[in-house]
Amino acid sequence: MAETTEGTTEQEETPPLKPAKHEWRIVVAGAMDPRQHHPFWYKTIGCLSEEEFLRTAGVLTPVHAQFENRIYAIACTPDRWDIWTKEPEHIERIQQVASRVFTKLYEVPVAAIGINTVRHLKTSVPSVRGVLTRLIVGMGLGFTTEGKTDAIVTFVNRLEKSERNYAIGQSTASEETLYLECNHHHPLGGSATGYIDLAPEIRKFAESDWKFADRFGEEMVAKINDLARD
Repeated sequence: MAETTEGTTEQEETPPLKPAKHEWRIVVAGAMDPRQHHPFWYKTIGCLSEEEFLRTAGVLTPVHAQFENRIYAIACTPDRWDIWTKEPEHIERIQQVASRVFTKLYEVPVAAIGINTVRHLKTSVPSVRGVLTRLIVGMGLGFTTEGKTDAIVTFVNRLEKSERNYAIGQSTASEETLYLECNHHHPLGGSATGYIDLAPEIRKFAESDWKFADRFGEEMVAKINDLARD
């Protein structure tokens, strides 16, 4: 893969697969050609079976390609490619598809890989919003509890070779459910020849980042529960 100097792997607004629960997403930022990302091409390279191909629906234009089936969804614009699933049993499958696609498109210039996670995690508190609001108001920054309140916490860790972006709040699923978004951004550097073998990079980052998000979610739920008891 050739390197580019710009790119974003942050979450974009895209129609969710149903039922909308959790989400596991792989993003590749770079110079893409949406016209190539037709379901028939994915069938040709072995990423869709005949039955999956027949059950796939989407919208294809010169600047935006998007299609989905019951297993995964794909979106492609001129500067990024996304694949995501809502079901944990298909996490391995989207890694396989992403690896196969960019093995075929090995000369596409890329800038970064993003491994993004959305989780809705049950807590033992009656209101996640109430716990977070009380925590933030208690910091003495000038926020008050007048009227209706809400609290969404965002945080960024800029590390030496990657960046982690977090967001937590109350899930739309229920007042007792924590919404957690954990996005990992990995800029890519070119090899001596100017290309990167993207398939092993995707697998390496996906496996480690999704495990990290699982651990972080468990720790955050425990912390929310503890804060409610204080």
